[in-house]
Amino acid sequence: MVFLRNLALVLLALAIAGCGRHDLDLPELGRVQGTVTLDGKPIRNAAVGFYPLSGGREALAIIDREGHYDLAIVDGDRGAETGMNEVKVFWPEGLRPTAKIPAKYNAKSELQFEVKPGKNVYDIVLECQFRSGTEPHLRFGWAGRRLVVCGFGSRIIIDSGLLPSGWGQ
Repeated sequence: MVFLRNLALVLLALAIAGCGRHDLDLPELGRVQGTVTLDGKPIRNAAVGFYPLSGGREALAIIDREGHYDLAIVDGDRGAETGMNEVKVFWPEGLRPTAKIPAKYNAKSELQFEVKPGKNVYDIVLECQFRSGTEPHLRFGWAGRRLVVCGFGSRIIIDSGLLPSGWGQ
């Protein structure tokens, strides 16, 4: 009987001391939603990451079929930390990329967004088109087993099985 009473007291003390999640530990969040497009078309099943420049908690979302996302911090709470965030769009591990995302949107991201308290809408427009002056330039890259050609206002994806032998990554 004494054992059960002591066990109950220990469990109560642990609950009060904070062995669980505390909303007090959460940073100030702003709800962030939007769409992600690549050359004007929704990019689906990729991920969006917001990384606070102050070094706080990251917020992530998977982009749905229509290109929409709704950020959540790692604990599952909706939103991202308020303040300036670096924004990256990338393919989650284990997912086969359906398009090449230029490095300026992921590994060498140039995207930043200031999250404010309340609701935020950030539509992320990615472009694979590269132009210098009036002359369009072609750009080639690999996305999984597919060759991606960008330029002239278009993006072409060619499965490597359709390429001549010897062409490959």
